[in-house]
Amino acid sequence: MLGVDIPAPTITNPNEKTQRTLQEVLVKFDNHCVPLRNVAMESYKFNMIFQKQYQSFAEFETELRKQMQYCAYKCSSTTCQATFDERMLRDRIIVGVYDKKLQLKLLDGRNESLADVIAKCKVFEIAHQHKNILDDKSSTVASIASDIQANINALDQPKRVCFNCGQLWQKEHVLICKAKYAMCRKCTKKGHFAVMCRQMDKKPHQTQSSNGKINLNKQTVGTLLWSDITVVSNEFEPILGLYTCVELGIVKRADIGVISLPHSTESFLEQYKDVFTGCGKFPGEYKIYLKENSKPVVHYRKRIPHALLSPLKIELDKMLQGGIISRVDYPTDWVHNLQIHEKSNGKLRICLDPKPLNNCIKREHFLIPTIQDLMSCLAYSTVF
Repeated sequence: MLGVDIPAPTITNPNEKTQRTLQEVLVKFDNHCVPLRNVAMESYKFNMIFQKQYQSFAEFETELRKQMQYCAYKCSSTTCQATFDERMLRDRIIVGVYDKKLQLKLLDGRNESLADVIAKCKVFEIAHQHKNILDDKSSTVASIASDIQANINALDQPKRVCFNCGQLWQKEHVLICKAKYAMCRKCTKKGHFAVMCRQMDKKPHQTQSSNGKINLNKQTVGTLLWSDITVVSNEFEPILGLYTCVELGIVKRADIGVISLPHSTESFLEQYKDVFTGCGKFPGEYKIYLKENSKPVVHYRKRIPHALLSPLKIELDKMLQGGIISRVDYPTDWVHNLQIHEKSNGKLRICLDPKPLNNCIKREHFLIPTIQDLMSCLAYSTVF
């Protein structure tokens, strides 16, 4: 390679043996590590900072102070250490504050210091927040009062009813009225229903004679019957009920033989005692067919609590005497466990758990008849 290697710049000269302070070392580090800034550009950014609408004054002040440290507002003389930070910050606060009323107060000509300007801005901000809270409460109370007054006015106003269809009156009811093209059944005129017809109803002429007949509108009816009636507003064909038909003799009751059922459970059990006696056994024996290549399963006996041994023996003896189970004294290929459950009355419920055996049994498929099948078989039957 051509040339001579240039040594990298160092922060301090290692040959120099002068004692330096911490501040001088930090300045050296800043000059070496921090990139050079464009002071004019940083000052432009500082002068373009304005307080936003919903930005607090503390955030606005922090943003100004953060940007001001790159502006180098100090005397250009090497011997003078005076700075203009406070004055520039005060002027920027007055120019960039969002509230114009506060800006006018700061420009009253008193030449206040930076601390006075900051204190005045904070006091004005707190007062503005308190005013907003009071305005929100007053607006809420005013809205509640207006809603209550509106409800009271709505209750006081009478409900208007359409004279043509009888529904509640609305602003656009003239266009949506259902009786606009309807024909009245009383006066045969268009534009209203019979319910809202304004013609005078003619009262029927009623007379009563001594021969047990009544004349209604001068029409003679056959029988006089005192009965409750119901008057409806619409015109329908009258439908007589069963009670009225029986009273008028239109429908006659016929006594049909009905089997009376017992009213109590005890009498029902006593009447059919043979059905509810014993456990109920089907006659004959059922042969169970196993699937091919089915493997027998033997479950070892589970330990039974000592307190249940005596009640279990009593129940097993009872089932043995009733012919429900049988004693097995020889080895067998299938062995299943007992499921024991104690009832509320102290007795035991004993069940077998033959799940492995059920998986090996050949199922016989039968069709269970429905109600329709049974009814079709009983059609035209006379003896049951």
